[in-house]
Amino acid sequence: MKIALEITSILMFLFFVSLSCQRVIRDIDDNFYSTVKIGQLEWMAEDLKTTRYSDGSIIINLISDFDWEMASEGAYAWYDNDIKNKSLHGALYNWYAVNDNRGLCPVGWRVATDRDWKTLIEFADGEDTAGGRLKATGTLEERSGLWRYPNTDAVDEFGFSAIPNGGRLTDGSFGSLGFFAGWWGTSQIGDDFAWTWGISYNSGAVRGIYDDKRNGYSVRCVRDI
Repeated sequence: MKIALEITSILMFLFFVSLSCQRVIRDIDDNFYSTVKIGQLEWMAEDLKTTRYSDGSIIINLISDFDWEMASEGAYAWYDNDIKNKSLHGALYNWYAVNDNRGLCPVGWRVATDRDWKTLIEFADGEDTAGGRLKATGTLEERSGLWRYPNTDAVDEFGFSAIPNGGRLTDGSFGSLGFFAGWWGTSQIGDDFAWTWGISYNSGAVRGIYDDKRNGYSVRCVRDI
């Protein structure tokens, strides 16, 4: 009886360890990402950094404000056009890159769809609280994180570790680093707009809104378990 209980305890321990274990995947640029399982989906626990589509094609890096504003094909930028921001903040992509059939994500993965985001948000108890449960903890002011104070309700319950990468606007200007995390969805609204999902430094909510396809936001990749 005692041996059976010990075996059961060991199996339960291994089960819970397997639930919490992260693995590492690689994109076509040899960037490595940790992943986390949340519900029935496995998510990258970091934002995408690739400069190439999954078939090896180059994604154009648009530096000038004018070129960014006029783009009608896939493009990316580093925040403030500074590659030093790559390792922490990943790339900011316009929606045309997200929608390109050559694919942004590693083989077997996809750009998180709006359905994926809704599933994640539902698993995290809804729009009003999911942001806090998905945000990385700590603040810049306390030198304990990347979010600006107060980083409301941040607990990073699932290891999603959302960080505030800011964005690039249609006019090419950069903003909101430290204050806002935004990711593209995959659904478009007419010719000019598509869905984005965002979290703010001063709220525990996550909201979906439609935004100009020329804006630059982060991307998360996901796959079914």
